[in-house]
Amino acid sequence: MFAVIALFFGTAMVFLTPPFQVTDEFWHFFRAYQVSLGRFVAQNQDNTQGGMLPVSLLKLSGRFALLPYHPAQKISRAEILDAGQIPLEPERTIFCRFPTSANYSPLMYAPQAMAIAVGRWMGLRPLALFYFGREANLVVWTIAGCFTLSFAPALGRAILLLMLMPMSLASAASVSGEAMTNAICLLFTALVWRCSVDGGPDGAKIVTAEKTAIFALSIGVTLCKFAYLPLILLVLLIPPSRFGGKERCFKFVAALIVVNLFVSLAWLSQTAGTSLVLRPDRPDVNALRQLAFVRSHPMALLPALARGFVGDGLFLFHSFVGYLGWLDNPASPVVVALYWLALVAACWPIVGDVPAPANWRLGLVAVLLCACTMIFALLNYLVWTPVGSPRLEGLQGRYFIPLGAALMIFIWGVMCRFPRTIRPLPSLRQFDLIATGLCICGGFYTLFLVFTRYFLAS
Repeated sequence: MFAVIALFFGTAMVFLTPPFQVTDEFWHFFRAYQVSLGRFVAQNQDNTQGGMLPVSLLKLSGRFALLPYHPAQKISRAEILDAGQIPLEPERTIFCRFPTSANYSPLMYAPQAMAIAVGRWMGLRPLALFYFGREANLVVWTIAGCFTLSFAPALGRAILLLMLMPMSLASAASVSGEAMTNAICLLFTALVWRCSVDGGPDGAKIVTAEKTAIFALSIGVTLCKFAYLPLILLVLLIPPSRFGGKERCFKFVAALIVVNLFVSLAWLSQTAGTSLVLRPDRPDVNALRQLAFVRSHPMALLPALARGFVGDGLFLFHSFVGYLGWLDNPASPVVVALYWLALVAACWPIVGDVPAPANWRLGLVAVLLCACTMIFALLNYLVWTPVGSPRLEGLQGRYFIPLGAALMIFIWGVMCRFPRTIRPLPSLRQFDLIATGLCICGGFYTLFLVFTRYFLAS
């Protein structure tokens, strides 16, 4: 059911959403095209990051540059078809800047880049390459989602709702690297979760294929975004007995941490690091100067982060579920509240569920969620917030979707700790049908949001 719903509504979103109308999709497309050429590291020029790309890509993106941040601005099918006539002309190149995506690893753009490479071989025009990239992203994300659901005992309904939220679906049906980020992080969390509960603490040993998959996916998590690096420590949820003893468990976890730290540092050495300039139009935003400010005023950091979370609290909850477009197409607050209620309700214990993890394991999940959140806050304070600002800026709810499966584990585990108050429900198939129905309704609502925002004149 997930595959059917995801491909049906996702493909509709691929073609209904006008080009470049997902946050930073201009820059994600440029980065994906660069990776399709076999250029995995971005170039630095004029204090910004980017690469030499066909002029036609800039022409194409320019046709849709007036839509973001202008909700009253609409577009027609004829305008999109006309933009599709722009020839690629790969020999005519120019430096294109894409600072937000330049430092992301090529892994985040593997599906899009391969599709674009095939499209270039077929002689397709830029707009067709763009749609090729979107659809490839959706297909790979859907395949990963099917595996994620199969690896999620007791959390299938919750993760089904999570992966088919308006925000999740919009990212999956774009050329954004966030689709692969969401897919890899959720799949890694689900696989670790299955290995930690399947068969109980004294269950059969983890097979080599499972260890290899955990190792490979952990590297994927690390390469997606540095802020998700703490997530790899979820492997500590797996009982040592499943590795064949404490010694083997220690060796596996140690190797996992060392390799991922090496991979992370190796990739960071190829990026702009603190020299990254995301807002060249804002000279008051500078990571190096902000870092110097934090060093000289260390007591100002935590209050600034706290004010950001308090001030943007409702926005973070809202944009986690559905704040489409360039944050200019919000879902109804009522719908967002219903989604959050459904996510929590989907974590309600069911008779026959796997045993709840020990308290210290739930505590570990909470600590890792907080660690990822703090890293995101610090990064946004450095590269997005004006120097010396008393308030954090730039944090968005969509950044936390990859942490969604870990959050569901925590909510479910907490509910299992109160058996007298939260009684397990009978394991009836009707709950699966209710969750599926909610996802279908959510899919139609997402299409409605996109259509009214871009095509329906007020």
